[in-house]
Amino acid sequence: MKEVILLPFGDQGHIDALLTELADLVEQGRESEFAMILPTSQLLHDYRRRLVRKASRQLNLTTFDELVAAALQAAGNKVTGISGQMATEIISDILQEKAAELPALGRCSSREMASELAFCLGQLRRAKAVPEDLTTSIREEDQVLADLAVVWQEYLSFLKSRSLADLEEQYRLAVQALSGVPWLQKVRQLHLCWFFDFEPQQLDILQAVCALVPAVTLWLPYDHVAHEDCLEGTLAQLQAMGFKLQRQASGQRSQLTASLFLLPPEPAAHPPVRGLGAPRLKQELELVASEIKSLAAAGARGEDICLVVPDMDKYLPLMGSMYKERGIDLSVPLRANLTGVPWVSEILKIWRAAARGWDRESLLLVAGNVYITNHLPAECDADALEWTLYSLRGDLRGRQWLDKLDRERERLSRQLEASDEQLLQKGIQQPLALYEKARCGLMAWLQMGSVLAGRRSRQDHCQILQGLLKENEHRLCPPEDTLTAVRDRAAWAKLSVCLKDYLACCRLLERDNPISAGQFLEDIFPWLKLDLSLERSSPSAIRVLSPAMVRGLKFPWVFILGLNQGVFPLSSQENWLLGRFPPLQGMEQAGTDRVLAQQKIFFHCAVAAAADGLYLSRQLPGIDEGAEISSFWREAEAAVENMPCKYLDSSDLLPQAQEATSVSRLIQRLVYDLAQGQQLPAPALDWLKGWESYPHLLTASQAVQHRESPLPVDNYDGDLATSSPALRDRFGRGVYSISRLELYSCCPFAFFARHCLRLDPAPRDQEEYSALEKGTLLHWLLERFYQGGFIGRADADRPETIRQPLAALTRQWLEQAGCDPDELMWRLRGRDAVNMVAALVETDLAWLQRTGLKPVLFEASFGLPGSAAGTVSPGEDMYFHGKIDRIDILERDGETWAVVYDYKTSREVTRSKILAGKSLQIPVYLTAVSPLLEKQGYRDVRVMGGGYYVIKKAKLAGGIWNKEFTSLVKSGLGSLEQAEFEDLEQTLAKVSKEQHEAILAGNFVPDPDGDACKWCDFARCCRYDKYRLKLKTGGECSGTE
Repeated sequence: MKEVILLPFGDQGHIDALLTELADLVEQGRESEFAMILPTSQLLHDYRRRLVRKASRQLNLTTFDELVAAALQAAGNKVTGISGQMATEIISDILQEKAAELPALGRCSSREMASELAFCLGQLRRAKAVPEDLTTSIREEDQVLADLAVVWQEYLSFLKSRSLADLEEQYRLAVQALSGVPWLQKVRQLHLCWFFDFEPQQLDILQAVCALVPAVTLWLPYDHVAHEDCLEGTLAQLQAMGFKLQRQASGQRSQLTASLFLLPPEPAAHPPVRGLGAPRLKQELELVASEIKSLAAAGARGEDICLVVPDMDKYLPLMGSMYKERGIDLSVPLRANLTGVPWVSEILKIWRAAARGWDRESLLLVAGNVYITNHLPAECDADALEWTLYSLRGDLRGRQWLDKLDRERERLSRQLEASDEQLLQKGIQQPLALYEKARCGLMAWLQMGSVLAGRRSRQDHCQILQGLLKENEHRLCPPEDTLTAVRDRAAWAKLSVCLKDYLACCRLLERDNPISAGQFLEDIFPWLKLDLSLERSSPSAIRVLSPAMVRGLKFPWVFILGLNQGVFPLSSQENWLLGRFPPLQGMEQAGTDRVLAQQKIFFHCAVAAAADGLYLSRQLPGIDEGAEISSFWREAEAAVENMPCKYLDSSDLLPQAQEATSVSRLIQRLVYDLAQGQQLPAPALDWLKGWESYPHLLTASQAVQHRESPLPVDNYDGDLATSSPALRDRFGRGVYSISRLELYSCCPFAFFARHCLRLDPAPRDQEEYSALEKGTLLHWLLERFYQGGFIGRADADRPETIRQPLAALTRQWLEQAGCDPDELMWRLRGRDAVNMVAALVETDLAWLQRTGLKPVLFEASFGLPGSAAGTVSPGEDMYFHGKIDRIDILERDGETWAVVYDYKTSREVTRSKILAGKSLQIPVYLTAVSPLLEKQGYRDVRVMGGGYYVIKKAKLAGGIWNKEFTSLVKSGLGSLEQAEFEDLEQTLAKVSKEQHEAILAGNFVPDPDGDACKWCDFARCCRYDKYRLKLKTGGECSGTE
């Protein structure tokens, strides 16, 4: 007998009846006659748990994947199953080997493309397509599909020749092997529950099962007008297989379940529904926590509540930490990415450090290891090591760290011996002690680096990795029965399997060439990007489930989070490759529609799971402009008249005292109220003062509220007038570098952070070839080319007179920097530098020929140690020091005309910015030219202007020029009349004096120039808000602001 029973949507009466029947069979010892197939392992474990008191024997509750595995085992495992990652690697090898025969795909042999092709072939095979179907339907002009057909055929041949089977092939083989499954031969009745669609290969398995089991029943509790289109295809397929359809009109479901998605909806009073909304994710979770606390206060137990979370990656990390603090215990079917497990992450950091040569950033990452630490000596101090890595300057790698550390220790030891002052000795002893504590740890990490240095086989890399795991096993696999311990033990087992599969794949594909640490990291990482799925249950805790997991379950109270478009429902995209295949074009569109229909059913199931109350939660637009309301929310709102909603504003960061969900939040709320001047009840105030953090929180709260108020700026906003005496001691002489004063002009707070607090920028990942290194190379090439006299022999009509010297200089720079000039990437980078500098030299040759100018000084410094000239002053007791990239002269009518240049990598500074006092560089250079040239013996020097040689554009641009000069040389450069040009020095003196006085007055209120915040090293610590500061400084905000 084959039967399909279509039940009212959400009805669960049949499950209770089936489980009762199974319990009776267990008591009779006949449980082997009963089997049930379920769509998810979560549902399987849940039903098994409901029977655990009645049944301790083996129950035939299974999934399709488990049934397939049992069939293959019964057949003697004549094939070896492969994972999806191994299939990707096989296709990647095919793309490389057949590149010459694949005009379209042969150039795209990356793992990413191989993964895309593996997915596409999997979908085609699940639809029971074969390569011949693809070949006959290819349009002549579609070379991509022609190549795909070749890859597909090669892939199948590879699997067959080695007796391998991917998941699709395993399903195909299982159809013939099901009769050999021992327990299936004893089954007299088999039930499939909570499916609403089947893939073609699942239907093949079902057909084979029907031939073995006398009675097969499908229970489909999805009968609802909103899902008729989705179920229509499933019912037609089942009826074609000989299933008889039976409808049950009545069933157990709520009014809301029946009314949802109806047009027009019928008013539903049960279960009661409440909406929750907040602009921030943390606020949304706070609202949900508050409602959970209210339910608990009313007597609800943890197991009575379910949180349906559509985007686990978005919600779970913050939810876990927040709810733990608030005393809310969660039972999460833990789905953690293997690479996100802390100790797995530490393993990867070690190989990254080895690949990067143990530079500062990578050492800082491993210095914080808490799991992989067995190789570290007992006296190792991680904090001291971190401090040491920050304090030792320079671009250090590998053994250079120990050498630099030893030199610093020797230097400090000598200073300590020579010093008689106790205070100075104490200041030396502290860093010396930290260096001593750090050295053993640094040496241990570098010794590990020596183990990973060089190239070795993949098997050797894996053996080293397995050795590290074994040495640290007691930390990686704790015996406790906690959530993290369960996760760590599962990660250990999963990683062991991953390494075994990875090595098997390497042997299969004959990958035996030695590889570096970086190549191994790139090679192994895709194998580790797997989810751990753990059924971790605390019977008394709140269940956290995905929408797919909640079908078939019932709870008194259900919360559905993330009801925003793009989250639930999730936006679906058409696969770029499947859409090219004409016979599957309709199926792919149906597949896109199917995803949306699936999510609609999942939402409906979540609604049906609520017996006594339903809460809908979402983010409001504002903080996240993409937080559009979900269509599912709209449907529920339409079915529930006057749905009550509780919304938070973006400023409602703290709950009211009576709604606080944790002690810390209650303290913060009471302190906030106190700082606002509110009177607290005496017992509450006494309780508050009993906390050690109270005075600090009160001070901080008062400061924050002052920040947000319209009161004038104060020291918390950078107005440090009270610090003026100290600032005068440091900056009173009025001597600046150009860049330092320009930084103040760019943003006063950035100047304060860098030069008053003397903060270093936060460490960042060090690029192999950063923009700074590129600029250094380009400047160095120009300096050496001109200083070396190559410009005198350069001829634009003979490019080799320019390029050959530049190529030799580039090779010299790379060798001095420790780079291999013959390595492909450095060869390309060197060629790029030569091309840019050569183009600029050719531009310069034309300029020199047209103007008669002659370069005479390069890297001409003033006011610096060893400079030919001292500091220069435009007046007003302001003094500058610096370095000019180049000075040219033109002898004319007994005068020495001089112009200056600064090399810029990408863009020039315009005349308007110079005249506005925003850029001081060229005006200071113009002031410094005369004394520099006079030191060289030149007389009657007249400064005629200065500009920027922009290397990327190969042109002279920007700056400021005397019109007499530009008229003579017929140049379109921005110029000034003689009188205006002579006023530049006064403008420089006036602007620099104003900025100097502002510095001495302690005016460091953030005031960024243009988009300066984008590039600022201190943007993360200034908390600049232009609208808030406008309010404090009396400025007006527009309506839109």
